[in-house]
Amino acid sequence: MIVPLWEGTGTQSTPETGPVTPTNGSTFYNTSYLTKHKLLRTLLDFSLTHTLYLKNIQKRKLEFGDVVCLDHNEGYRIQSKSANSEYSPQFYGALRHKYVEFCSNAALAAYIFSRFHIPDDYGTVEFPMNGATMNVDFLNVKLLKGSNKLSSISYSQQHKSSIAALELGGINYKETNLSKLLTTQDFEDNEKLASLDQNLLNYQMMYNLAGFQDQSDYQIARNAFEPPQNVLCQIFPFVDTPFYASAPDFATLRPLLIMLRRSLCQDMVYIKSKYPNNPLSLHPIFNSEPFLEFARSSQSMLETSPVYTCEYGSPRNFLSQEGNLQAQMNAQNLVISSLKEQVQKQLEHQHNTMASLAEFISQQNESFQAQSECIQKIQNSTNGLLVLLSSRNSNMLHLAQQTLRETAELYASSNNVHLQRSLNNTMELLARLNGSPKPLSPHFPHPQNQLHPPHILPGPHHPVNHQSYPLNHFPQAPSPNETHISIPTTNPVSMNSVPNTHQYLQRQSVLCRRLSRQALTLYEMWDDFKGLEQSLKENDITITEWLKVHGSSERQFRHTRLKIIKFVEDEANRRNCSIDYVKEKLREKMRNRQRPWTLDEVQRMLTSGKRINLDD
Repeated sequence: MIVPLWEGTGTQSTPETGPVTPTNGSTFYNTSYLTKHKLLRTLLDFSLTHTLYLKNIQKRKLEFGDVVCLDHNEGYRIQSKSANSEYSPQFYGALRHKYVEFCSNAALAAYIFSRFHIPDDYGTVEFPMNGATMNVDFLNVKLLKGSNKLSSISYSQQHKSSIAALELGGINYKETNLSKLLTTQDFEDNEKLASLDQNLLNYQMMYNLAGFQDQSDYQIARNAFEPPQNVLCQIFPFVDTPFYASAPDFATLRPLLIMLRRSLCQDMVYIKSKYPNNPLSLHPIFNSEPFLEFARSSQSMLETSPVYTCEYGSPRNFLSQEGNLQAQMNAQNLVISSLKEQVQKQLEHQHNTMASLAEFISQQNESFQAQSECIQKIQNSTNGLLVLLSSRNSNMLHLAQQTLRETAELYASSNNVHLQRSLNNTMELLARLNGSPKPLSPHFPHPQNQLHPPHILPGPHHPVNHQSYPLNHFPQAPSPNETHISIPTTNPVSMNSVPNTHQYLQRQSVLCRRLSRQALTLYEMWDDFKGLEQSLKENDITITEWLKVHGSSERQFRHTRLKIIKFVEDEANRRNCSIDYVKEKLREKMRNRQRPWTLDEVQRMLTSGKRINLDD
């Protein structure tokens, strides 16, 4: 989008001569709104968004005094002031780009050059090279000029220029998101470029935005050639006068203009050869013999040097090497479709696995419950037997014999049934997860083969010799070592195929988590609320799903906390500051009262629509 702006509008006009069409066969565009100065202004406007991620309102407020040359003369720093004076300004840095077309340094130099050296359609220069220039307070001059030098470009002017620039590139404005188009980069820009300290700029991201990997890779080929002094002194000549050399208000702007005119001469070698219709390419300074000689010598060395050939090439050639963009998009769409199908299959497999686990857990619970009931019955029978043995009833032996017989039958009939059922469920689950046929049920010996026949106590109808009978001579249950379970060894199920249920358990734990009622301070409440939101997001749990688990009481409590959370976030957005700053202001507001506010009081004030002023 930026490249077509370097080509120029294709027509130049003056009130006396009218439109002038070059005779070199170049193709021109019908862009009546974009004059020479508006063209270069729009180029700088787009470059500031592409390189510094500045918003339109930030760019409209910039002044000459906000732009400062970096110490190593390879770029500039911009100070973006907030509309509210109590907020700290933000600092952005930019380095010279690998390609001239994408270099905001070149766009800045070209636009400032036009305001000092290129006349408008009426032959008037905004800052003429005479005594009137010395009376101008350059620090307060708007960077993007509007109706006059002290007024900034308006929203409507910026909008019209953007539409005309998009038409210049053959792009439909209504179908294009200009902000996303300008901020698209060829690297992962996850870091923040803005800094609150002018000495702590994010140089790593600045190198990436300039087209390089890091500081060791940063090398501008065109910077190796020093422009002749007789050409430099023609650009911004007033900076060499004693008045501006000693003026204290000009101390920061003078180094910037000196750096810009030097980089502009180096960039014009490429611009003049590639874009002869650019307004700067037609200017007398860049058509003078000293500059042409400098251009021939530097360009011949750049084209023959293997070190600089790749860097000096046009980004259009670089982009053309990527092949057909539409073909790449189609290939990427096919890859995305394939990934979606794989994800869908994985989700179905996971759903089936969870269903199998849920069924297995249900069956095991039933088996364990039945086993528990059986053990309880045996325990009750044993307790009844002990009661009978301790009594002096004449029918004690007969009743004890009957109870013992029932207990033995109960034990014999249900000893291994529930264990066998549990093992069958486990083997079936493993086979299902492993994708193999249902395994054979493990064989259990008949429980009666392992039980010793109970010793029948003599009753009143069974005459026997009355001998002392020990109370502890009752049937003993077989020990666990006596139960032999035969599991088939054919087609064993691999335990590695069983999925790890840790994530499922962790998700259930997060799903059951509630907001803390013990969070009394603003910071405790904030950390608890945000921590829960982060956990829900990491485990792919929606707020609706979480609220279904906890009901209306938790919904109401979360709503009260969300009131305070939203107030802090909205206040931070309105003030254009960090959330931590607003949290601290609210905490001080709550604490510095004759009776400190509680979180519930703050929530009630926000619910009732009362405005909380953090600045009083």
